[in-house]
Amino acid sequence: MARAVSYRCKGLKQSLLTSRSRGTSGPAGASPSAPQLCVIRKVMEPDWETKLLEASVRDSGEQEKRFLSLVDQAAGNIDLRIAKVLMRTYSAKPDFGTQERVESVMATADPKIVVQAVMEEMPRLVSEAPEWAETLLGQELEHRPNFVVAVMDTLPTQVTKAMKTVASNPEFASFYVNAGLLNTGNA
Repeated sequence: MARAVSYRCKGLKQSLLTSRSRGTSGPAGASPSAPQLCVIRKVMEPDWETKLLEASVRDSGEQEKRFLSLVDQAAGNIDLRIAKVLMRTYSAKPDFGTQERVESVMATADPKIVVQAVMEEMPRLVSEAPEWAETLLGQELEHRPNFVVAVMDTLPTQVTKAMKTVASNPEFASFYVNAGLLNTGNA
């Protein structure tokens, strides 16, 4: 009797057909309850960066769908370059909830990569999309304060100044208890 078994592989789900009658389950007879090591990399479109940034305008429903499709292609493929491209899609323009998909896809990356990409984008976000600057910095301070401090010590002064500008807002500092950590570091 065959049945489908799902395995978690690097944050993605993979379903495999297994056979109880032969006593095998998954690759090489592995236990269905054991996570399997596998490498699944989605294929990203050629010129993905250009297409994503063009679609990030999201002026129409079609463009919004295209944007989400391109964002989804990055899931499981995020290195620092891709994370930086995703960060460039944040703006003050209403995004109708699509930017949260970027946050979900970024969550598939190594936390250090995410923190570095978010921090490096702070100067632009502070001037162009201050609400996103507060939200993104606050999330990182709340969930990964040690990474923020470690990455902050490697960043240029203009980046740390932008981070401290956000953290100096009394409302931000009262809401995010780790905001005081930004008073340490190289700036």
